[in-house]
Amino acid sequence: MKRKVATSSTTTRKASRAASHRANPIPETLQTIRGYPDRLKIFRIPASSYWWVRATFGERRVKRSTKEEEKSKAIAYAKQFYEELLRNNHAVPLGTSRSFTRVAHSLRDERRQKAMTGERSGRFEDDLRRQLDFRIEPFFKKYAIKDINYEILSKFVGTMRADEISPSTIKAHLVSVRQVLKHAFKLQLIDRLPIFPTVSYKDNPRPWFSDTEYNHLKEISKETVKTGFSWKGHKISIEAHHFITFMVNTFLRPSDWYALRRKHLTIRDGDAHEPLLIINPPISKTINTPIVSMPAAVGVFAALKAHQDEQRAIAIEEQQRKIEHEKTNRTPRKKSLKQIEKKAVSLKPYDEDSYVFLPHIESRSYAQRVMGAFYDKIVSDAGLSTSHAGVSRTIYSLRHTAIALRLLRGENVDLLFLARNCRTSVAMLDRFYCRHLNAMMAPEKIVGIKSKTKPKT
Repeated sequence: MKRKVATSSTTTRKASRAASHRANPIPETLQTIRGYPDRLKIFRIPASSYWWVRATFGERRVKRSTKEEEKSKAIAYAKQFYEELLRNNHAVPLGTSRSFTRVAHSLRDERRQKAMTGERSGRFEDDLRRQLDFRIEPFFKKYAIKDINYEILSKFVGTMRADEISPSTIKAHLVSVRQVLKHAFKLQLIDRLPIFPTVSYKDNPRPWFSDTEYNHLKEISKETVKTGFSWKGHKISIEAHHFITFMVNTFLRPSDWYALRRKHLTIRDGDAHEPLLIINPPISKTINTPIVSMPAAVGVFAALKAHQDEQRAIAIEEQQRKIEHEKTNRTPRKKSLKQIEKKAVSLKPYDEDSYVFLPHIESRSYAQRVMGAFYDKIVSDAGLSTSHAGVSRTIYSLRHTAIALRLLRGENVDLLFLARNCRTSVAMLDRFYCRHLNAMMAPEKIVGIKSKTKPKT
């Protein structure tokens, strides 16, 4: 009996060795692929008529049938297999990767870490991610990082031009591609950066409001409020007027205001100057640094809070009256009373955690749309929707107005400190925010005559 078991066991081992032998590469067929690391090989095995491919990373080996009997087709499959392996398998060391996508993901991870630690804003990583996902990776995913050259980059530019993408956007995408290649250079995956194609474009600074136009806009904003204009159930109020004057006196970007809470604004008194607002936006396009407002912003902020608190108190009082009415009604509707009480609980007085603008709207993206509709209505009523050149005046025009008026009205304005306060650079001030200024707007700044009038706000 024991002899039979031993014989059966021996037969099984022999069969296993035979099957294993039939799956082993035929030594004389093992070969590398030109231009690829030695870790990538194609080969044949006795058990199949197809060519096989394998890639080795340390102790890990990945093997697969190419399903191809022709050697040329097997090589093409092996190349695709290797690139897909590098792209999709993050366990593969980045230093061995030839994939543009892997390097791009590594750069995104690095930027995400900087955003999480507060070194850069969240937009620092978001802007790169959007560009990579939408245009860059779909084009470059088929290329190895070291194969990207001037010709390939020119093809990329050509595809965007064919889609009628603006020159400034094309240049922005090339900057992102360059950042990926620089990251690959730092990781020693490439020896040098390729030459990039040049893209010519003209700066297109947004229009601003002149001194006369701005004063007209403020007056019309009060008149528009009186019309009772409504957008999707939201009625315009004096808050829209305060929004315009606040933005022009604080230098904020349109992306800064909607997340502002009252606690992000503090009033600083000074012996040598009027009180100022110190603003610390929780999010920003660039690095977060405090912003110093013009003195007029203090009064605007106080008037804005007084209006909001008054309206909130009225709403709370109205809800309380509804509750009392339901309770004293002879046939109270329990469901109606419960709904009113639930809403009354949510109607708390505004506090330091309340948003500066449209605090009753929880969704801040929706608050942006509401305020945008109010702003569009006001500039339309004022006849200032477009500049003399026919360019639309968006909310960003308020920031341009703030900077331009400061340069025109201010005395001894330091451009470096103004740029830092606006979270930009002196070069950007000159290229975009000051492009519309000329000597005729403020001749006293040329000949050194002091202004006789007190600067307006």
